[in-house]
Amino acid sequence: MYVNCICFLNIIFFSFITTVKAEILSYDIQVEEKNIAQKLIRVHDETGKWVSVEKKETHNLIEDMNVYELSSHARFLALPHMVTTYNYYNNKDTNINWEQIIKEAAHKYQIDARLIWAVIRVESNFIATAISHKGAIGAMQIMPETQKELGLQNPINAKENVFAGTKYLKQLLITYGNNIELALAAYNAGAGNVKKYGGIPPYKETQNFVKRVLGFMVQ
Repeated sequence: MYVNCICFLNIIFFSFITTVKAEILSYDIQVEEKNIAQKLIRVHDETGKWVSVEKKETHNLIEDMNVYELSSHARFLALPHMVTTYNYYNNKDTNINWEQIIKEAAHKYQIDARLIWAVIRVESNFIATAISHKGAIGAMQIMPETQKELGLQNPINAKENVFAGTKYLKQLLITYGNNIELALAAYNAGAGNVKKYGGIPPYKETQNFVKRVLGFMVQ
């Protein structure tokens, strides 16, 4: 009787262990799949087909410094060292004359060409067909509703996208009295959120976006 009880308990114990191991394995697989999915970005390839490419991110050790608590002079010195860079396995669209497009857009809308270049660098890394998980499209990652407001017909056309994005930046600069930080915050998080918080919203994504763009501008 005693032996039978021990055997029965052993069976229950090993059954429990097996179930737990299976659950852990299942969880690990789900986490791994989630991590892999988060590292991918969907873009069009040169044939127009959707492809997934891996996004590699390199963080600077002092990236999380609250740059907005620094003086303007200290901020200018610190920003170049706080940039987070993104690299994609597929190369940027080298067949596009980005320099000429940016120069023309800067001239038309009277904006510093470095600002346009920096926004493109941060938003898409000069991939004209890039699309984010939120639905932002093209070199300057313009959302569908903003595309309509700007009259953008073909968001994956590099020139059209850059001109529309530059036009939007100009509108925001006018709105915020040429305050580049607020204009960039509104570009990323929306003017409504800038108004709601009375400045740059407390969103890590938006704050990183602003300091990365400014960092690229002064490089």
